[in-house]
Amino acid sequence: MTGYYSCPAQLARQMRQLLFPRRCPCCRRVLGTLPFCEVCTPRLEELRRGPVMRLDASRHYLGALDGAAAPYRYEGVVRSAILRAKYEGESWTAVELGVEMTARLFGAEVEMHFAEPVPGLVSGAAIGYDCIVPVPATSRRRGYNVPERMAQPLAHALGLPLLPKALCRVRAGRHQAGLSLDERLANAAEKKKAKEKEKPRVKKRHRDTKNIGKRRKPSGTGVPPQTTEE
Repeated sequence: MTGYYSCPAQLARQMRQLLFPRRCPCCRRVLGTLPFCEVCTPRLEELRRGPVMRLDASRHYLGALDGAAAPYRYEGVVRSAILRAKYEGESWTAVELGVEMTARLFGAEVEMHFAEPVPGLVSGAAIGYDCIVPVPATSRRRGYNVPERMAQPLAHALGLPLLPKALCRVRAGRHQAGLSLDERLANAAEKKKAKEKEKPRVKKRHRDTKNIGKRRKPSGTGVPPQTTEE
């Protein structure tokens, strides 16, 4: 196994946790080898979407997507955990949120490997899916991509390849944070238009079909070029 859940990578994280114990992604309470936070578990249940986690297209904007699902509402401890992963450099928070997402959406059993929760393989869940493609990051200054970190447990549990470079941003636009829904849609539309403008232009060449098979003689100054049959 290679990647995030390879044996060397897991061993390195376990050694790091000896100095920096694992914390709750929502309240930052030290958890260590505990699988769940006793304080935040009831708070998460209050924000849990159910019984249907699939988003209703009549109430949510899905754009060109065939469908979408969300295990929790973007409020309270869920929102604070995501913002912490985005703006406070806590990449592990995104991974733990991905573990929770995998358990809720696909029913993965979470096992503790020392002090790290790891989702188990979900047989048959990958039917109809080819790969996992995370949304590209707004910038590279963070050093990691939050959706990619959240997708790592999902790809592991479903046994699908994770393709973080399958999508790329056409250009750097305004940050979506703080924008209204209409402004976010307009911002995304501008990026799509920019992609169309950046298509390479190919110059057309006109072919002289009358002189096919003829060779041009070098002409002197003021003398029109001549052709001879080969």
